[in-house]
Amino acid sequence: MEPWFFGVDPGVSGGVAVLDTLGQVVHAGGLPSDPTELVQVFQALARPARRPWVVGIESVHASPQMGVVSAFTFGRAVGRVETAVVAARPVAQAPSVLTVTPQTWQKWHGCRTGGDKNISKLKAQALFPDLKITHAIADALLIAMYVRQLVLEDV
Repeated sequence: MEPWFFGVDPGVSGGVAVLDTLGQVVHAGGLPSDPTELVQVFQALARPARRPWVVGIESVHASPQMGVVSAFTFGRAVGRVETAVVAARPVAQAPSVLTVTPQTWQKWHGCRTGGDKNISKLKAQALFPDLKITHAIADALLIAMYVRQLVLEDV
């Protein structure tokens, strides 16, 4: 059975996107901040699929410019995503989880943002012209696409 490829931008205003092997969008949406809702999103995607999935989570960290509260909030968001992925895994297939730095997937796409989210939004819109791209899902789509290519190149 062909895998699905998840891309997760774990920021507070992040998103989750899922692509099939052909690169077609299965799901693209904002990342719920409520832990129960987040697990439900992953379970809803896993349940009908019963297929292997590879999850790419953007490897991010707090920066010195962040205050203590925002750094803590950010860390909790990343932890929620990692927990939701494990909690929602299909019974038959544990997901493969990869972490990827923003610099890596942005370089691969040729869209180094330097913090300007509009750059990744424009790139995602060019790659998925029939989809309404928001800041919440742009990075998630690009991460999913990067992970898909990374895995398919290894096959």
